[in-house]
Amino acid sequence: MIPEFSIINIILISVFALSSLIQLYFYAYLFPKVWNIKSQSSSNKTIFLPPISVIIAARNEAINLEKNLLSVLNQDYPMFELIVVCDHPTDNSYDLLLEIQKSYKNLTIINDQDSKYGKKAALSLAINKSSYENLVFTDADCQPISKFWLKEIASSFSDTKHLILGFGGYLQGKSFLNSFIRYDAALIALQYFGAAIVGKAYMGVGRNLAYTKTLWKTVGGFSDHESISSGDDDLFVIAASTKENTEICLNPDSFTYSEAKKTWKSFLNQKARHISTSTNYKIESKIISGAEIVSRAIFWGSLILLSVNGLHCLGIFIAIIRTLLSISIQAKVNKTLKTKISVFYVILFDTFAPFFYGLLVIYKLLIHSNKQW
Repeated sequence: MIPEFSIINIILISVFALSSLIQLYFYAYLFPKVWNIKSQSSSNKTIFLPPISVIIAARNEAINLEKNLLSVLNQDYPMFELIVVCDHPTDNSYDLLLEIQKSYKNLTIINDQDSKYGKKAALSLAINKSSYENLVFTDADCQPISKFWLKEIASSFSDTKHLILGFGGYLQGKSFLNSFIRYDAALIALQYFGAAIVGKAYMGVGRNLAYTKTLWKTVGGFSDHESISSGDDDLFVIAASTKENTEICLNPDSFTYSEAKKTWKSFLNQKARHISTSTNYKIESKIISGAEIVSRAIFWGSLILLSVNGLHCLGIFIAIIRTLLSISIQAKVNKTLKTKISVFYVILFDTFAPFFYGLLVIYKLLIHSNKQW
């Protein structure tokens, strides 16, 4: 039986076609650009190792500092300092740092007790106190994957490249939640790496980010979004990045890893905090950052409606092609970003992720409140 091409069906077909084209843009055009850049940069790279100021802003992070700080201090790098800002600590993190400082003279500690509170204020203190022009940022709960992390990130600086975007992943676990967190982090990385390559950078991750002090001062530091608790990475990148001054670093030795959240509630809180700045994005950045997941939700939703209306043959064929493309992309991600996501989870998360982000938006609007940390 041939389905009737009513106005509703024509609208459904049009919506499905548009969402398919947007998905094709990401999976067949934007994401593969990341692999091309990787192959070019790994073969033609002039090694440049400037003095580096590594900066960590920490709020009651004694446990994480004890676990991760030595992996930063023991980097194989000719000249660097590490500045750790304790932002109004109420734990023993400052005393712990004083003890570590006895063995590492390149460790500078700032015990921030000023009236200004929050990560941006802490980072600003460290940047102004830093000895060197080139700055590398990470978090207290992160650990570099190797002793060459700093060397790989720093060697991405050049006369024209002043903003470096690195990859911050999550340690592998056995739970469904852990697999989804790693899948989500990798897909987000593909998006912001791809956007940077085409000159539309809209974010990096504060746990693996680098830029020059001059660039930070040129855009006024964090002054344009000082009143917003988050945004030291994404809003700053939007303000500071150009196609010419931005570089991505995909050498596996340059990655940092954190422990993934253990519960869905803590993960929702983390994600809600991460997306809290998105309302302050430029329209172009909003479109780039949200187009993939929104079009994917529309793709699957319109496919279901087409099937209900008897137009399933065309839709299912396109869905199969798209799924195969998604699996192919994830295979590249597994190889490049070391995410180790199985084909089963790729197929499952492909439809689960839009549902999760829909829930996240509701959670953010109704429950979650912004925090400084």
